[in-house]
Amino acid sequence: MKKFALLLSLLSLFACKKDNIEENSQPNSVTHLISSIRYIDNPYNGGELLSRTDYEIDNTGKVISSTSIDVNNPTISYTSQYEYYSDGRLKCQKMNGIVVRNVVWNNNVASVFKNNRKITESTFSNNGLVTQVRGNFVRNNISTQTFRYDSNENLVSIADDNGIYVEFLNYDLAKNNPLHLLKSLLPFLDYYSYSKNIFYTKKVYPSNDEDSVSPMMFYQYHYTFDANGRVFEAHDDDSLIYIKKYEYR
Repeated sequence: MKKFALLLSLLSLFACKKDNIEENSQPNSVTHLISSIRYIDNPYNGGELLSRTDYEIDNTGKVISSTSIDVNNPTISYTSQYEYYSDGRLKCQKMNGIVVRNVVWNNNVASVFKNNRKITESTFSNNGLVTQVRGNFVRNNISTQTFRYDSNENLVSIADDNGIYVEFLNYDLAKNNPLHLLKSLLPFLDYYSYSKNIFYTKKVYPSNDEDSVSPMMFYQYHYTFDANGRVFEAHDDDSLIYIKKYEYR
């Protein structure tokens, strides 16, 4: 009986490893993510366009280029190319063949430089999660943010030197976060790209600083989905005048 149980365990372990290998080796099915932000000023015309960026993604899931339009002159666009080190980690952003931002890695710490000046420093866990970001190097007033995740690798809280100031609640594990498709650019991105799935509630802790006083707030996030169950539109109670839209190709 013990031998039979051991055999089942080994077969189960082999099946899990096989499933993981197949999952990780599957080519990326989305080659473009188009992200746009609009004012919700007129439901009939879709709102005034504030920004629109088309990200090109290769079959390994890496963002290789992005094209942003000038909202003041839609005939003008700005294109960036992204390069990676041989181990797959982000190396630099180029525009017109010129490096505009580069990343220097020291083990799991990624330092981002612009015009030879450090602007951020991100620490990654062994499984690729951003656990800490330090910024304001240019102003010599360094700030630190610490990120905590749940067992599903979704962001649950952010803390600064004074403790936790925001939490993310009510994740839907059946719905993917569209911005997580850009995860190869994590040293350049903000925390909205960190989580795999979408959340429905943002809990903001009370603040009492020199500039303002605010109570604890709970902001709800709202989504609509396309025919494939992917996020098509998103807006929230925190930024009531904006709506985000996503297209997949």
